[in-house]
Order: sequence, then structure tokens, then C-alpha cells
Amino acid sequence: MKYWTRKNQKIATLIMKEENDEFQVYMRTMYPNYKRTINDAAVSYHNNKVGNTWNFSLPAVFTCGKRALETCGDCKNGMHCYATKDYRNPSVVAARFINLNLAMHHMEDLENQIEASIFINERKCEKNGKESVARLHESGEFFSMEYLEMWMRIARRHPNTTFYTYSTKYEFMEEIIPVKPENLKILPSGWEGREIPEKVKEYYGETTVIQKAEDLPKGFFLCPGTGKKSDRKTCEACGWMCAKVKKIAFIYHN
Repeated sequence: MKYWTRKNQKIATLIMKEENDEFQVYMRTMYPNYKRTINDAAVSYHNNKVGNTWNFSLPAVFTCGKRALETCGDCKNGMHCYATKDYRNPSVVAARFINLNLAMHHMEDLENQIEASIFINERKCEKNGKESVARLHESGEFFSMEYLEMWMRIARRHPNTTFYTYSTKYEFMEEIIPVKPENLKILPSGWEGREIPEKVKEYYGETTVIQKAEDLPKGFFLCPGTGKKSDRKTCEACGWMCAKVKKIAFIYHN
């Protein structure tokens, strides 16, 4: 992967081995200009892609899972995953690995921090007359059922916020069908070699990738955030349709 460096692999290894002291020393050494502390969850309330949307992400690639990595066309062909482009920014790398460390080893603390942050976002949106929307995983995945259950608890406690994301963890998605909060919207991602199971597709919907707008399959909504840069809209400008429709198509980008 173009932006997946040995440095990133070193951080991931320290997290997996639960070498917390060494992790903290290494992160402070490699990212001395990072403004947050090692124990603070990194969230954002706005960016150029999604607009006025609360965001939480984990590292791409590392949390995708073996099956996804084995079948993803970009990974198989040695191309760079589009989600790793942000890794050119050292602060983004630091933020996402700090989030992962919290999610894997300090989940209760992470849940409390996210809860407080969502409250802030809800108050801000109410004051400005905007819809409260939370985007999970611009990069990253539900790496465990325990982690997914954390997000379901948060969603239940915040029924006035729409949480949305994409996932290839079909086995998790199928398991939570009877208990998934209505305001947690998960769209299954699929591609050649990674087919969405029928039960998951029927309940959650489906996504597809096309080469150009003219290839749009019948019944699918075309995401206006992909395609030519000059034509792209933010998720806010689109009205977060990906959290409201069951079939959505994206123009291929990497």
C-alpha cells in the first residue's frame, strides 16, 4: 500500500501487543506536533468531504479484516487504498491510531469521550437548526462485535442523531439485525470476490461501484460525492442520502 509505511506497521504492532508505555513514547517521538494527548479520542465536526458532520475514524487497512484485504482490488493489485491518502498528513495518522488504541484497550473511556462529544454536536446542531449526523469510519471498520456493540449503545442513547457507515463485516451485521438501533445506518460494501449475503442485502441494502454515471444500475442512488472533482458535493449538501436509501452507487475513485 502506497501510504502504509513501516512506521504505521510499528504502531499497529505496539497496539496489538498492548505495549501501552512503548506506544505512548513512540507516538510522542514520531508525532511531536500532534495537538491532542495520547488519551484523547480524535473526532472532528466538519471537513471538506462530509460538511457539517461529526466524524470518527480508525486506521484503514489494519482494521479491514483478512477476507476484505484478500479480495479488495486495490490491495491485490498493490494500489493505494483511497482511505490511506490522508496518511500523508502526520496528524491524521496519529489521530486514527490513538482512536484504535482506545477502542481496543480502553473502550469504556472511549465510549464516555464519544458520548460527551456527541452531546456537544447535538447542542450545536440544535442551536444552528441543523440535522445531527455522525459519520463512522471514513476509514476503518468494525474490528470486533464488542466494538460494534459500543456504537449500538451510543446510538440508542442518542435517538436524535443519525449514525451512518459502510461495512464488509457481514457476519456482525447479520447477528445484530434483531437489536440494531433504527438510527444506526450501516450500508454493506461489496465487490467482486466479496459478495454481500442475501439476508444482509435484504435488510441493509447494497452498494456498488461503477466506472461512470451512465453505468448506474436501475434503482440505485448515485452518490454525488464521487466522480469529477468539479461535480462533487459534500455529504451535507447531498442531505446524507446514503443514510436514507438502501441502494447506492459510487463512481470508482482511488
